[in-house]
Amino acid sequence: MENGTKLRILYLYQHLVQHTDAEHTLSTAELMKILKEDYSVKVSRNTISDDLAMLHDCGLHIEHYESTQNKYYYDGHIYELPELKVLVDAISSSKFITQREYYGTAEPPVRCGDPRNNQL
Repeated sequence: MENGTKLRILYLYQHLVQHTDAEHTLSTAELMKILKEDYSVKVSRNTISDDLAMLHDCGLHIEHYESTQNKYYYDGHIYELPELKVLVDAISSSKFITQREYYGTAEPPVRCGDPRNNQL
């Protein structure tokens, strides 16, 4: 796969994640226009459809519905940092799941934003 192809697929995925959902879909023609105007990438309808099918087959949440114009959208949820912190804190402080059961080890969990954690 050449660099242009890799970038095109990444541009498609990035744009769908940032700008679409089930109520805000984009057609193949609209995606072609976006790639041409925003990223200077010319592409055919078949290539767009093939790229999006590949992203879907790889387990990414790209969905579509067929009509006179195929419409595509990202059907996943991207968590914001505060949401992730709440989830991590809730799991790490829960009484019904022991650290050994959840992590498979007795090591304490890493807390998001903890100054003692040099990884963050």
